[in-house]
Amino acid sequence: RQVRKLYLAVCETSGRLAIPVGTRQMWEDRLARPGISGEEKTGPVQLARTIGEIRAADDGLALLALEPLTGRKHQLRLQTSKRRWPIVGDRRYGSRRTFGGALALHSLALAFLHPTKKEPMLLVAPPPASWKEFGFSRDLFRPSADFALPASAGPNEPE
Repeated sequence: RQVRKLYLAVCETSGRLAIPVGTRQMWEDRLARPGISGEEKTGPVQLARTIGEIRAADDGLALLALEPLTGRKHQLRLQTSKRRWPIVGDRRYGSRRTFGGALALHSLALAFLHPTKKEPMLLVAPPPASWKEFGFSRDLFRPSADFALPASAGPNEPE
């Protein structure tokens, strides 16, 4: 089955980003399972792949669009932290800011093939009103035009 997931994350930065806004990158990391303290354990590691896009940056914060291509536990939290961009509110992985007891990580969109009609579906859930406090334009809180299933996707094709 083919499913695409898109998340938004507001991350802490240490000032200027070395990567320009609008840049999309493939992140490939070998991740160990997280330990109780949030540190990575030693032992078996798994490849984690995510497409990351910096949508905006201002005042020590960056708005990222994240599309995980693998599904590892805490994958997005670990991958942003490894880049020294912890997700706001994620004290376990290095955030110094709070966000009302929550993480500034939001499941924005889901694209999949309808199981019986075999039609592409796109479900979008804008971030909650509390995200206004970050000051980013609401126009950035939607999937890009190319976020959908490929036209050739079929119900029996491999991922």
